[in-house]
Amino acid sequence: MRTVNWRTNKVSYDELNKVYEELEEQGHQLLERERISVKDRYFKRTMDMRYVGQFHEVDVDVSSETLGPEQREEVIRRFNEKHEAMYAYRDTVETEIINVRLAGFGRVVKMSLKEYPCGLEDTSAYQKGTRKVFFEEADGFMVTPIYDGDAMQHGNVMKGPAVIEQKITTIVVPPGYRIEVGKYGDYIMDVPE
Repeated sequence: MRTVNWRTNKVSYDELNKVYEELEEQGHQLLERERISVKDRYFKRTMDMRYVGQFHEVDVDVSSETLGPEQREEVIRRFNEKHEAMYAYRDTVETEIINVRLAGFGRVVKMSLKEYPCGLEDTSAYQKGTRKVFFEEADGFMVTPIYDGDAMQHGNVMKGPAVIEQKITTIVVPPGYRIEVGKYGDYIMDVPE
């Protein structure tokens, strides 16, 4: 964003376009740091406008092309329409541009989820050992199997009590509950009625 405070009918379009070019260069630098390729970058131009003497502005969309005097009436028309939609009136007084804004965006590749290989329901191969774990449902400690969650496969099923340890989390399965590894490595737990 750049604060400019220009009267719309006296604005220098060379200066206005220069401001947008500078903002776009900053946007490219930020998107470069985010590793967004040039072909996947796009920008949205807006400007904050108001009637001379007002204290509040209205953001108005602006063309992404080079602006010239021929766009002045279109920008003012958009401002008047948006002002009327927001405040239920439009005025005939002069307008001014307070801020020039540019938002930079990067198209990102949609993630594709990796499907886990399908395994058997039997999980004994993934049991790392046992440990005493306190369960409120049992009103005390229970010897509980501990599983290697990072090695498990889609279709593996465990009945609680159980503890599934992964590098990023630990899942506790209370007594009487059932849990199954989903096809994307997610866990689906059935709660007893």
